[in-house]
Amino acid sequence: MPYRAAVLCFLGGGCVVFLWLWLSGIPAWIVPIFILATLMIMIGLARVVAETGVPTITPAMAPANFVASAVGTTSLGMTGVVATGFTLVWASGFMVFITAPMANALRMGSEITRHRRWFVFAVGAALLTAMVAATWYQIHLGYQHGGLNLNTRYYQVYATTAPRFAELMLNSPTEPHLGAWIWSGVGAAVMVALMVARHSFAWWPFHPVGYAISSSWVLNATWMSIMCAWLIKLVVLNYGGPKLYERTKPFFMGIILGQFVAAGFWLLVDSFTGVKHNHIRVY
Repeated sequence: MPYRAAVLCFLGGGCVVFLWLWLSGIPAWIVPIFILATLMIMIGLARVVAETGVPTITPAMAPANFVASAVGTTSLGMTGVVATGFTLVWASGFMVFITAPMANALRMGSEITRHRRWFVFAVGAALLTAMVAATWYQIHLGYQHGGLNLNTRYYQVYATTAPRFAELMLNSPTEPHLGAWIWSGVGAAVMVALMVARHSFAWWPFHPVGYAISSSWVLNATWMSIMCAWLIKLVVLNYGGPKLYERTKPFFMGIILGQFVAAGFWLLVDSFTGVKHNHIRVY
């Protein structure tokens, strides 16, 4: 996509989001704060996924919580609080947000040497197809089996998150939280220091991403796998050098492929037998 077209699409999409949030009840001067917070979280998480290779990641903070803490619920008003709560439908469960897959898709697209412009239409068609199919299937499952009989997290917990957020904020109105601004500033300062240290000192051992995702439950569930991979890579590079590192790549890629094949196999088994809960857990 030409840069001019990308910028125009970004501005057009931003205007649609701005109007949607404003017409839903969020004050116009708060909407840019919400959009900026959302973009920062989405782009930051996309970089984490692209740079570290973790399959998914979730932030410790949603844009709705940030806005409520930054400007206070009294500034939002009753309608604004309810509208902000319902943004949790699309701006809280970032485990399935599209920004990170798009970043990986763009990286793969950079390897295309011919007809690269068709890649944009292919990705757009894939997104549209997935959105329509997933929406229809979710509605079908809900009517066929009843939402209460399906995944508890998605059909009960997440389904009530928006109204529970609005109820809590309306019952306990707050002013802008100075302590939250201070801690955000401290976190930003620590992150800047870690990034400067990483780029300035070759001996610096800590990656800034570790600090950014240290409170994520995904890291708590996968830290052992990440540490083992890091130790293996460290040993291979120290004792075998780049040549051994390149030779071991197919083996570890095979391990990843094996997990996907096994998961896909049991998914097919479940589909044909009607059994459920055959899935791979990550510890």
